[in-house]
Amino acid sequence: MTVQPVPGVPVRSLSKSSLFSLIFGILSCVPFSGVLAVLLGIVGFVRTANPLKSGRWMAVVGTLLGLIGSVVWIISGGAIIAAVFATAAVVGVTQPPADATRDFIKGLSEG
Repeated sequence: MTVQPVPGVPVRSLSKSSLFSLIFGILSCVPFSGVLAVLLGIVGFVRTANPLKSGRWMAVVGTLLGLIGSVVWIISGGAIIAAVFATAAVVGVTQPPADATRDFIKGLSEG
């Protein structure tokens, strides 16, 4: 059974940006989808201020999930970079270029 719209009464429609914000928020385990969720959530939040648009809860949840996903990606990316540099320092990978640079600058200063 389908509901027929009443003539003269406006029909509420779902905000697509809110829906996509929720979808990208759920998928925020994929890099950069959290950023899309936040941006679309903000757009959806603004658009659902219109009483003819529904889906504000989707915009809010998508924005929050996107923020959480983005923070997790930033923290884990920073941890990976720190681990790589720490490992390089322990192994001594950076010592030969440092020695070559020091010798080059010493040679320049001596003429």
